[in-house]
Amino acid sequence: MGLAPLFCLRWCSAHRRTVFLRRCIAAALVASGATLLLFQTKLAAHESMLLPPWIRPSAGPPGRQEEREGRTERDRRIMERQIFRDSGDADHRHDGGVQSSASRKRLWFFTNGTEWPRPSSRLSRLARVWPDPKAPHDDRIVAQLMYLPPRYKGQATNLSTTYNKSSNFDWRNDSNATGLKTILLRGSWYNFHEGRMLFLRDRCPVDACRVYKGWRNENITVDAVIHKDSFYNFYPKPRRQLWILYLLENPLHTSVGNDSGSIDITATYRKDSDIVTPYEKFVLFDPLVKTIKRDIDYAQNKTKMVAWFVSNCHAANRRLDYAKNLGKHIQVDIYGTCGPLSCPRHKSEQCYRMLDNDYRFYLAFENANCKDYITEKFFNALRHNVIPVVMGARREDYLAAAPYHSYIHVEDFASPKELAEYLLLLSRNRTLYNEYFHWRGTGEFVNTYFWCRLCAMLHAPPPPRGRRTRNVSQWWKDGACAAPKKPA
Repeated sequence: MGLAPLFCLRWCSAHRRTVFLRRCIAAALVASGATLLLFQTKLAAHESMLLPPWIRPSAGPPGRQEEREGRTERDRRIMERQIFRDSGDADHRHDGGVQSSASRKRLWFFTNGTEWPRPSSRLSRLARVWPDPKAPHDDRIVAQLMYLPPRYKGQATNLSTTYNKSSNFDWRNDSNATGLKTILLRGSWYNFHEGRMLFLRDRCPVDACRVYKGWRNENITVDAVIHKDSFYNFYPKPRRQLWILYLLENPLHTSVGNDSGSIDITATYRKDSDIVTPYEKFVLFDPLVKTIKRDIDYAQNKTKMVAWFVSNCHAANRRLDYAKNLGKHIQVDIYGTCGPLSCPRHKSEQCYRMLDNDYRFYLAFENANCKDYITEKFFNALRHNVIPVVMGARREDYLAAAPYHSYIHVEDFASPKELAEYLLLLSRNRTLYNEYFHWRGTGEFVNTYFWCRLCAMLHAPPPPRGRRTRNVSQWWKDGACAAPKKPA
């Protein structure tokens, strides 16, 4: 490239002359015959460093953005390799090893997805569907959705393969089937039909499973029992029967007794569960494309700042106190039982339309600050033209679960006042504000098909030794939720 560009870069950096820097380097590069595009990329990064760290493009709010990205970068690479490998793209890449998103087939669980799993013939495939301590932020959902157990097609025979919405599919229709895994449901399961309807309705790649509901004879021969919402060991566990703990609420609102090692599989929203059951799941179409710049001003014609719909005024994390302190420095409109404004739940569409039209930000505050606990409050906000301000799970949990640069976490700020100052900055700077919407179009909120994944796991070989937690109650509760911090 020659010495001229390097001299220009050093001189202009010292004098903050970015305009002259571009011209100087461009001329020198043309003269030397070097590639201009590569250096301009480096130049753009250099120019952004001249801005204050917390308003650099795509840098996010002040805090530890780079540190958080570093902690989860390994997990992102694992997920990228996993999606490429499971969709069969590993053998058909081009342009330096990356296949274009236009030519890549979308996996079956995407809208109009056509790529279905192929039978696994290697035990290494099985290892990726169970939790890996070396990749704590990998939820393995995609791997489980694309897992087809070895020799599965030969094990299950004489199965019904069609689902008719107008009829209640009864398990007796498969009375001659072989290789079925049976599941007994305990706890509160409303509007739930027995049989194989769930698996056929969802077009599960592995659908040779049947469910029963209710308190049946304890000696019934079933392969697995799901304990929902709570668990207490009231009777001996039959040999070779799997017990599954299914929890969607956080530890502060669930009851789990001492299981004495009787729980085999955990199914919760936490990523260290065996079968992760999140409230929502965002999956990129192309793991290498995380942003798409759009010429849309999402703040256009908006006149209000922050909104919050809330009915529980006594949450464990004292979220209401934080919101009120935030309201001392920026407009915060609280709708519902805890505030002066009203927007009834039965008019939810009207309420969300109001968000789209009037407000720039929305408080997606959970009722407790627990590990991985991210509910529909956050994902509902993402579906509308507001930036979610989040409280609940840890920073790294949101980074792993959310679209890239799509939210603002309260823990990135020392106080509500500091957060308010950043929100006011975004409201004045349309460029920075609209960067929080560049994730749109890069992926899709997908159905994680819990029943499909469960059925596949029941047909899989036994999990690796030493994987199962001996005391699930301790695993579920100890250190899972943080004590609330007093707002500054």
